[in-house]
Amino acid sequence: MGINISKINKGFKKFGEKLIKKRFIFLGIITLLTMIAFFGLGKMSMDVSPDSWFDKKDPFLQQKEKFEERFGNNEYVAFLIESKDVFNYETLKVIRNLGDVLVEKVPYVSSQNPVISLTEFEYIQGSNDKMEIIDIVPSVIPKKSEKLEMIRKKVLSKKNLVNKIVSDDSKQTWLILKLKPFPDDFDIRNPPSAMVAKEIKNILKMPEFNKKGIKIRATGAPILELEETEFLGKEMGQRIILALIASIILLMITLRSFRGVIIPSATMILSILIPFGFMGLLGIKIQMMSVTLPLYLGIGVSVGYSIHIFNTFKRGLAITRDRKKAAIYAIEHTGWPLLFTALTTIVAFLSMIFTNVMTIRWIGYTCGAVISTVYIYTLILLPIFLSFGKVKKNKNIKEFSKLDIFFMNVGEWGQKNITKILFVMTIFLGIIGFGITKLNVDVDMMKTMGLKVPYVKEAYETGNSKIGTIYSYDITLPFKDFDSLKNPKNMKNMEKIIKYINKQPLTKRTTSFIDILKELNQVVNDGNKEYYKIPDSKETISQLMFLYDTSGGDEARSWINYAEEVDDLGFDIFEKGVKTLEKSDDKSSYFRIQVEMSDFKSKEFMNEYDLITKKVREYFPDMKPEFTGGATQFAKMSQYLVKGQLISLFVAIGVIAVLLMIVFGSIKVGLIGMIPNVLPLVVIGGVMGYFDFPLDFMTVTIMPMIIGISVDDTIHFINQMKFNYEKTGEYDIAIKNTFLDIGKAITLTTVILIFTYGMFISSPVKMYVNLGITVICGLSFALFTDYFLTPFMIKKFKAFDK
Repeated sequence: MGINISKINKGFKKFGEKLIKKRFIFLGIITLLTMIAFFGLGKMSMDVSPDSWFDKKDPFLQQKEKFEERFGNNEYVAFLIESKDVFNYETLKVIRNLGDVLVEKVPYVSSQNPVISLTEFEYIQGSNDKMEIIDIVPSVIPKKSEKLEMIRKKVLSKKNLVNKIVSDDSKQTWLILKLKPFPDDFDIRNPPSAMVAKEIKNILKMPEFNKKGIKIRATGAPILELEETEFLGKEMGQRIILALIASIILLMITLRSFRGVIIPSATMILSILIPFGFMGLLGIKIQMMSVTLPLYLGIGVSVGYSIHIFNTFKRGLAITRDRKKAAIYAIEHTGWPLLFTALTTIVAFLSMIFTNVMTIRWIGYTCGAVISTVYIYTLILLPIFLSFGKVKKNKNIKEFSKLDIFFMNVGEWGQKNITKILFVMTIFLGIIGFGITKLNVDVDMMKTMGLKVPYVKEAYETGNSKIGTIYSYDITLPFKDFDSLKNPKNMKNMEKIIKYINKQPLTKRTTSFIDILKELNQVVNDGNKEYYKIPDSKETISQLMFLYDTSGGDEARSWINYAEEVDDLGFDIFEKGVKTLEKSDDKSSYFRIQVEMSDFKSKEFMNEYDLITKKVREYFPDMKPEFTGGATQFAKMSQYLVKGQLISLFVAIGVIAVLLMIVFGSIKVGLIGMIPNVLPLVVIGGVMGYFDFPLDFMTVTIMPMIIGISVDDTIHFINQMKFNYEKTGEYDIAIKNTFLDIGKAITLTTVILIFTYGMFISSPVKMYVNLGITVICGLSFALFTDYFLTPFMIKKFKAFDK
């Protein structure tokens, strides 16, 4: 049967009468809520940590916690130091001083071997079963070229140092600052990673680290997170200001009224800020990378709602010539369609809560909250402020403008030429739809942010240097006991696995205990290069490890871990470990491989992930390798994004379709209402595929968002056409009157949204540009289908006939 639009409108009319009669009470309530929310704005905090993407119970985070228990924090800050010769006195002095200052001033620095650098690393030397570990660069750095040249030769003779700690041309060196695991409880205004990065940035500004001919670049998760926060904070402000300016200018052009600009603008700003104020009060962190999306949505939707109310108010004013009655008239005729459009938009965004990515969930419920506030504030504040004042007696007010008549004519033209329009549309959809096959998922910083962003460009240059890297991941191989790590066969099998990893396209280099073990074997055999290999007996491996431990070696603790405190030979290489496992019946041991990368591609990484897992099981059939680290995090994110996108999309389509069927009391009307809103998704997918726009944190939200926004115009159109059909009983007349009533409003709301999101296109951030282009394409095609396809289908299938 469906709803009776006239009856619902009467209900909103009664609400409008109460609102205008008690407008000062409503204004007082709104003012109080606004003041409370504004107090919360000062308590807002941002979150850019990749861990915030995951649910706390996610297996990945649990695996990360286990890794940190065994080996400490896998996050670090690295420094690429470049000069004509890193072995000259000035450069070595800078490296030594930098390491000392970092350890002294930076918080959360690891207590175990905090710095690895050209001046601070384990240089192992010895012969005939004798071993000593020294600093190859003495505490007093020599100035004589002969001694410096000797240091160079010794360092470059070590295979495990060349193009890891120092480049083979001696022009680059890599300093690593190890960090402790960050605490779970901290001041949200100043998280540990930000404290680390800020102190490092201050250190690098010191004159002693800005010497001519020596360039130092910092990278690593804490640095990149801080840079992202600072850059996006500034960029977000610029985009929002541009969007506000564009919206106000469009309001001035379309409404040509002082009240029509000032009141909607004030309502727009207030209704957007309120949800964020309450988030501050509730301690909900703001997702920096995604915060522009709800803000932009709020601006566009608020202006759209305002245009519908203002246009209907003007029509009421022409009929009643009384501002209070016109305000009630506006609520009567826009309250229900705006409520239903708000509800469907909220449903579309809340569908995002079904994804495993917490950032996408945040976008979902934040956008839902923004839309709710926009609806309430706009429906209450705009009519109240429009109700004040009187109408001049001689003022000529037209019920319909020339623009209204123009859009009516466009609608009539469309129905007369519908066959040609449908033919062109079908060909276009076929061509653009093929682009969906080229769609890919990628959350790589280079693709999402782009090289126009200064800190991303610097990170890219660092990663593509001889020894610099950006991304890394760790593979932990669990064994039943510590003896397994002294078994030559196991060690040689692990070496084969590492060689296989090094052959993978994304791998730049690997580091593991194998490097240390082979060097130990070479050292005790008079430095003979033929002995740079894994020993053939368990006894030899045990003896080498004993010599290493008694010589003061510490670095092995970063690469192997076992639950026993002392092994059967009596030596304890984990006596001072960062966080070794507590003594228990567990005899397991763990072997760590770190894989560093210069580039990251989700699809290729997942392929390598599967290949490496398969290779591990080829040598250790019962073993389940554990992957952790930044690259693994990005890969997991990509999987969640694809799955979450599909679930969100189908939930949004399904729920909105059901709502349309229930509200309009017809399966036929519900399906007709969804077709014009599903077709724009084909356009969006095609554009993303053809132009190589990856699915990332921003673009993954587009499809549910487009459905939620574009269905607004469809609802307005169907709702108004049903109302006109109930009055006339003729489809042609209903179509004509519908375009006359709301043709201008639905066009202007879409145009304003297009201009609002168009502000993204001028951003240096690539994912913002991609978002702007795809939203514009999607909204434009949605408006096209609402103008021509929706009325044609309603008439063709006689959707309103009982």
